[in-house]
Amino acid sequence: MVGDIDWRKRPRKPRPDLAARNQANARHGLSDTPTHKTWSAMKRRCTVQHDKDYPDYGGRGIKVCARWANSFEAFFEDMGVRPAGMTIGREDNDGDYEPGNCRWETYREQNNNRRSSRHFTFNGRTQSIAQWARELGTSRQTIRNRIEAGWPISDALSVPVDYTNRRA
Repeated sequence: MVGDIDWRKRPRKPRPDLAARNQANARHGLSDTPTHKTWSAMKRRCTVQHDKDYPDYGGRGIKVCARWANSFEAFFEDMGVRPAGMTIGREDNDGDYEPGNCRWETYREQNNNRRSSRHFTFNGRTQSIAQWARELGTSRQTIRNRIEAGWPISDALSVPVDYTNRRA
């Protein structure tokens, strides 16, 4: 406070010139939306070396296509609004973020597309252990134990679990 004037409480004049400038500089009005946050995070994990996820993305050579890297509007045009409860996923887990390789996925779909997920083909269909377990009504651990014990995939996925011989 200088003298008897408190500069923190001085009346502020409206600045219509700033409002007009800000409006003119606004590009899309979507900066605080889930879709924009997804776009920003996607770019960051592929380009910022000190980002915690960089080793799994940019560090593995995964890039964002130039069209999306340079323009949120282009990303928005190709992908649309991010649906609630969805995240961006890639068809080819080793491929880049680009229109032909990306889609909105549920968290469950994301987990099945991880590098660590093991996929097995049975009766002409390929699924992760978690997907087979859900479909067959058994646990992932049962299937995993059978495979690690050397069971053929066909038996590991088709032999029913015998619950009668369990210890109390």
